[in-house]
Amino acid sequence: MKVGLEIHQRLDSERKLFSPALNEENEEEIFIFERRLRPVAGETGEIDKAAMHEFLKGKKFIYKSYKDNCSLVEADEEPPAEMDKESLDTVLQICKLLNCKIVDEIQVMRKTVIDGSNTSGFQRTAIVGMDGYIPVNGRDLKIETVVIEEEAARIERRDEKNIYKLNGLGIPLVEITTDASLQNGEEAREAAEYIGRLVRSCKVKRGIGSIRQDVNVSVKGGARVEIKGFQELREISILVENEVKRQEALIKIGDELREKQFSGCSQKLDVTQVFAGTNNKMIKKEIEEDGKVMAINVPDFAGFMKREVGDRTLAKELIGYTKLFGVNGFIHSDENIAGYKLEEEFSNMKKGFGVGENDLLVVIAGKNIDKAVFVLCSKIDKLIEGVEEETRVADGTGSRYARPLPGSSRMYPETDVYPVFIDEKYLKEIKLPKTLDEKETKLKKNLPDEIARQLVKSKYYSIFEEISTTMWNVSPVFVASTLLSNMKELKRKGVEIDKISKEKIREVFEMVDKNIISKDSINDVLTDISKGVMIDKVKEKYRKMSGEELKKRVEEICREHSQENDKVIMGLIMSKVKADGKKVMELLKKARKK
Repeated sequence: MKVGLEIHQRLDSERKLFSPALNEENEEEIFIFERRLRPVAGETGEIDKAAMHEFLKGKKFIYKSYKDNCSLVEADEEPPAEMDKESLDTVLQICKLLNCKIVDEIQVMRKTVIDGSNTSGFQRTAIVGMDGYIPVNGRDLKIETVVIEEEAARIERRDEKNIYKLNGLGIPLVEITTDASLQNGEEAREAAEYIGRLVRSCKVKRGIGSIRQDVNVSVKGGARVEIKGFQELREISILVENEVKRQEALIKIGDELREKQFSGCSQKLDVTQVFAGTNNKMIKKEIEEDGKVMAINVPDFAGFMKREVGDRTLAKELIGYTKLFGVNGFIHSDENIAGYKLEEEFSNMKKGFGVGENDLLVVIAGKNIDKAVFVLCSKIDKLIEGVEEETRVADGTGSRYARPLPGSSRMYPETDVYPVFIDEKYLKEIKLPKTLDEKETKLKKNLPDEIARQLVKSKYYSIFEEISTTMWNVSPVFVASTLLSNMKELKRKGVEIDKISKEKIREVFEMVDKNIISKDSINDVLTDISKGVMIDKVKEKYRKMSGEELKKRVEEICREHSQENDKVIMGLIMSKVKADGKKVMELLKKARKK
């Protein structure tokens, strides 16, 4: 068994990697445009099979461009800018932390990507460091490469015309690849956690989507399979375990099929007329909408569709291939055909095809299903070979097929970006940051251990550092608990906290520090800012009442509600004035004595 990791982390630079656009995800849409993408030959002169697989889907792509964080570079309408130095400096720091040998000349390459996630049809990528290592279980785990590259555009909707958002396209990423010497899923999790903590010691983005781990897995007699699309570290060991079970099951199925001298799918026929009077609602609907029904006969394959393959049956595994071509399922004779109200149709087809007891009959219905039928038959035929190299996507506790595993044929030089030369003088200027462990130890001097542990991993760590070292009238515990607990509570209530920039957060704490607003109103202030209310208006709305004015108001409310207890009166006062609760309570006690 072999396991290797690819870890992708977004960098927190001011601008994007090859664009003058800002490195943030503003949602103010400016314009949209449409594209088709096609594959080109790589440096080897061949077209990559993964790129060809995407091209055969025949999709159009719609792109949305946004204010400030999209330029003509994202639309592929002007050449790229120089590589962002701030991003490169961060990657050089990461290379040093991972004990890598740093290249003396960075050559940017184009990696063919035509799934729609890049308007140009390729991703810019460059190796910065190689041959590093980290400690794992008492030995050194090799870091093969450290790469700087562009982030892909995020998909908004997937159908015949996939819609992509360009605000995330071109955000700088670091990709860290280990060798395949990890021995199990738990070791992979530990390695990913260690690398994640090192990387987050540098200037990188925090929060959901900022870091992703891809896992490469193979077993003896199997093949390398890359699993993408998960962010939770605890998922790694489960996914690896299920991928091992999947490969072992496919190897066993391949062995059995070779013993049977399996010859694959024998017949593919249009049987739409057979289902003309069907009682099955799904098939009937497809026929009425100008779809067709195809039947596939697979000799000596009865019973195999029910086999467990990792965390799912072989049937569900094969559906993962047809889904990519718009077919969400098929019906086969290993199932309870009576439940589908198709006994008569299957009986007639078995007689017409001469289907034996040991054979399998598969029915697919829909529009434009020819590619799905072709791929399904191809995958069934190849089961005799065991495990195929694939790129897969995390799906629950297992994974589903995404595309063939890409190879070197997708790479070719980027001719619009100059090489970047790295000399000793440049490297000496790259200073190592404090690690997360060092930062956590420092935080524990002023914060409870658990808050320090949470904060150092939080996206709010940098703003906490700025506030706690420049403002003296707000305690570190108050700042940390607001950033961690209050923000979480507001998000749970539906407040769009991602719309509150770091600059706005700093301004809010500055108002508390200068005694302009009270600590008790901070949740209301943050909520208003998330809705786009200007800082000046927020300041006036929540400005604290103090001095004689506050004293007079407290005494007034006490007289009006003299029959109520202190708790009730306190609540009434706080609902009518903006002031610190502690100060209000002092004034309330004095007023009650009067």
